[in-house]
Amino acid sequence: MCVLTSFLAAFMASALNLALPSIEKEFQIPATLLTWIVTGFILSTAAFILPFGRWGDMRGLKPVFVWGTALYSISAIFCALASNFWFLMAGRLVQGAGAAMIFASNNALLSAAFPPGKRGAALGINTASIYLGLSLGPVLGGFFTQFDWRTIFFFVAFVGTVSLILELIWLKGSIPGPLVEEKFDAGGSLLYGISIVLLVLGLSNARDWRYLLLACGGVILLLLFLLGESRMRWPLLDVKLLSRNIAFAFSNLAALINYAATNSTAGLLSLYLQVVKGFSPQISGLIMVSQPLIQALFSPISGRLSDRLEPRLIASLGMGLSGLSLLVFSFMGKETPLWLVILNLSLMGLGFGLFAAPNTNAVMNSIRKENYGIASSVLGTSRLLGQSFSLMTVTFIFSLFLGSAQVSENPGAFLSSFKTAFAFFAGLSVVGVFASLARGSIHSRSNSSAPLSQKPDHAQNEGEEESIQN
Repeated sequence: MCVLTSFLAAFMASALNLALPSIEKEFQIPATLLTWIVTGFILSTAAFILPFGRWGDMRGLKPVFVWGTALYSISAIFCALASNFWFLMAGRLVQGAGAAMIFASNNALLSAAFPPGKRGAALGINTASIYLGLSLGPVLGGFFTQFDWRTIFFFVAFVGTVSLILELIWLKGSIPGPLVEEKFDAGGSLLYGISIVLLVLGLSNARDWRYLLLACGGVILLLLFLLGESRMRWPLLDVKLLSRNIAFAFSNLAALINYAATNSTAGLLSLYLQVVKGFSPQISGLIMVSQPLIQALFSPISGRLSDRLEPRLIASLGMGLSGLSLLVFSFMGKETPLWLVILNLSLMGLGFGLFAAPNTNAVMNSIRKENYGIASSVLGTSRLLGQSFSLMTVTFIFSLFLGSAQVSENPGAFLSSFKTAFAFFAGLSVVGVFASLARGSIHSRSNSSAPLSQKPDHAQNEGEEESIQN
């Protein structure tokens, strides 16, 4: 079920991009509103993911996961039946909340279901399903859009309903046990939601100085949130997980940097292949499928390896390969042969495939069972912030080289911005490698030498298997 929902979320994200022109045409809306179909979903997910992770730790992960799948599927039907843009927008906001519930509990459920010696393999398969969804999204999304863009939402609702039925039948137990004596930090949840929305919204629209002010306001509120949480008896986020648990903190930092360095690759390459190389959107999409396919192939392998070897070594190697691929992209031009583009995309896919599952395994193995939901949520937040920073960087570089001109009007200026962006991202990956290595060892960490918030799960629960079924 976890694998199916992961596939579904990734598929929806990639398939919907192909439907945006059809939605724009049907509802007769400007491009500024069209982007909110994606942006609104991201903001909703970012705002709710940490509160739902904490709620799962307190009341059990199963209900959060089940209700998240139900909400995601029902909202997909709502979107498919939308009669105007505003109904569609409302459906996407609700769908973002459902996605937050899924992301907050998915990795947590897998970590609770599998002992440390098998956990990496399970997380690797789950990661592979994400990349498979990203690979099939453009293909199936284009096919569905030829008939009607609404069929994408109907397909998601159907698969989500199948997953929901399987969850109700097979998902057993409430992992972890409900912490009924603790209270939910509603005030902290509100402050966190406002701060993260301002931050992500500001970073995603960095070309406008007013949005940068929003991002600064988000940072200030986030710092106030962390300060307040450090004084709470039952905090939404235990700040000690970040200040005292080196493995947890640096694993999330590595994830943030990795997504910041690689998230814009697809957009930049799509423009490069169409504007510089002259390929059609369909051919460009087929060329770019090579990256997620390689990621899907190697994620289960790297996840299994991280059960035996230190995750930091495998993840650091993966980020290093991604950095090398980014560097090669920074030297590409109009005359670069297509085989080199595909080969380099495959190299990036290999790097990301080696990084993602071991890094997730390191995050989940570095904390105690009662914090699985929060750990999964913090990792999801790191991913969203990294993606937003990546978009902000590209927007800033485009403004320097292109100004207000369209990409198609000035291919030479675009190519300069293309090379500059990839050179910057390659340098950022070097920083990420050091952050990945700095997390220390996970497998060799002893229970006696780590503080309470830093005790690795495997040191407490070695050989322990949960009743939950996936």
